[in-house]
Amino acid sequence: MPTSSLLAVAAGVLSALCYASVISGALLAVAIAYVAPMPLLLIGLGDGPRGVTIAALVASVLLAIFGDVMTGFVYFATEAVPTVLLVRVALAARAPGGASAWPQAGTLIAVLTANAIFLVLLAALATAIMGRGLEVEARTAISAMMAAFTPSGAPTPPPLSGDSVGLLIAAIAVSWMAMMVVNAVLAQTVLVRTGRNRRPSPAFAQATLPEWLSVVFVVAAIAGWVGPGILGFLGHAVATIAAMAFALVGLAVVHGVSRRVANRRMVLIGFYLTLLLVPILGLILVLIGFIEPWLQLRRRFGARGTGGGNAGHPT
Repeated sequence: MPTSSLLAVAAGVLSALCYASVISGALLAVAIAYVAPMPLLLIGLGDGPRGVTIAALVASVLLAIFGDVMTGFVYFATEAVPTVLLVRVALAARAPGGASAWPQAGTLIAVLTANAIFLVLLAALATAIMGRGLEVEARTAISAMMAAFTPSGAPTPPPLSGDSVGLLIAAIAVSWMAMMVVNAVLAQTVLVRTGRNRRPSPAFAQATLPEWLSVVFVVAAIAGWVGPGILGFLGHAVATIAAMAFALVGLAVVHGVSRRVANRRMVLIGFYLTLLLVPILGLILVLIGFIEPWLQLRRRFGARGTGGGNAGHPT
C-alpha cells in the first residue's frame, strides 16, 4: 500500500479515536473530540481529496463497527462529508489566463454555512419521519439533560419555549461551524509551517460571501419572523446560521480596516477581548458583513490592499 494511503488510514483511525473519546467521560474528552476533524483536514489539505476521502471512510466504518451504526452515521454526516467537501472546494484551483485562482475565504465560509443549514434541515426531516418533529425531539433531549444536571431536591427547570429551542439548535450549528473553521485554520497553519501545504492560505481580510447567502439570510429571517410552526422554527435556525457567516465577514472587514492602524496586532487583540466581554458587538459584525458588498468599507478605509493570499499570513 502506498505511503500516502497508509497516512490516510492512520488519519482516519486518529480522527475516530478523537471522536469516540466522549464515550470515556474523561475531563478532556470534549476538547479531544473538538479536534476530530483535524487529522482529516491535515491529510486532505496536505495530500489532496483522495487522502481525505480514504480517511473519512475509514473513520466512519470504524465508529460504526466498534461503536454503533448511528454513531458512524452521525460522524459521517457531521464530520466526514463536510470535511471532504471543504477540502475539495479549497483545492479546486481554477486557471483563468494561465494563473491559478484558489477559492477565497468567503467561498469556504459559504460551504461550511451550507453544510450547517443542510444538517439542520436533515435533522428536521429525519425527526419528522420518526413522527414527532425536530422541535419536540430537541425539547425532550434538552429537558432530559437539564434534569440530569439539576441537583436532587431542586425544582425542575421550566420547559424551553419553541424560540429558545430553535436558537439553541442554531447555536449548536454555529458552534459546529466555529469548530470547523478553527480546525481548518490550524491544519493549514501546520502544513504551511512544515512546507506541506498544497495551496496558499486564503486571505481572511479579503473574504466576501456569494450573493445567494444574502438571499437565504433575508428569506430565513422573514420566515422566522412571520412563519407558522415548523416554518418559523426552521427560519430562526437558518437565519442564525447564516448570520454567523456574515459575522465572519464583519471580522474580515475589521481585519482589513485595521491595516491602517499602528500596532495592528494589539488593536486586534483588544478588539477580540472586547467582543468576548460585549457579545452584542457580534450583531454589529453581522450588520457590517451584510452591508459590506454595498458600502465597500475595506476599499474605502483600508490603508493598503487586502488582495493576494499568501502561504504564511492568511489575515
